[in-house]
Amino acid sequence: MYGFWSAMFEARAARRAYETAGLAGGERVLEVAVGGGEFFRTLVKTAGLKRCVGVDRSAPMLSRARRRLASTGIERRNLCRANALSLPFGNAEFDILFNLFMIDLLMDGDFHGVFKEFAHVLQPGGRRIVLSVARQPRVLSAIWMWLYRCSQLMTGGCRPACPWRQFWRPTVGRSICAK
Repeated sequence: MYGFWSAMFEARAARRAYETAGLAGGERVLEVAVGGGEFFRTLVKTAGLKRCVGVDRSAPMLSRARRRLASTGIERRNLCRANALSLPFGNAEFDILFNLFMIDLLMDGDFHGVFKEFAHVLQPGGRRIVLSVARQPRVLSAIWMWLYRCSQLMTGGCRPACPWRQFWRPTVGRSICAK
């Protein structure tokens, strides 16, 4: 199911996030929650990046991402296992952080800790690009939530999550929204 939802609903938004980021040579990039590595593959192919690292807390998803990278000849050393609540990096190690659709999987109590950790690893003025399942017109949201309640597998475990917006603080870093 993951591959289906990713291709159907996430690919276009991920392309838009990549374009919006306007990555420049010499930047240090982190993707938190690489999943199967679809977006990370695009990031590591970006010319001139100083550093490009991807993390995920799921060993099976990291294995999938490593296989995807290996099939295209990209080194696997850029991936590591880590929890978004406790990233294994020092203060201000990255210029830009991408997080695609992980927020929708968090427990409500984890939002603050995750955004605090994002701020910790980003340099002052660094950019966060966070994508989430957006709230849709009432009918679509009702259908999505019905599917979610029936079987989280049908929705990839995602549900619209809006409480995280309260943790975006302009003083910590710029947040870029791709519509």
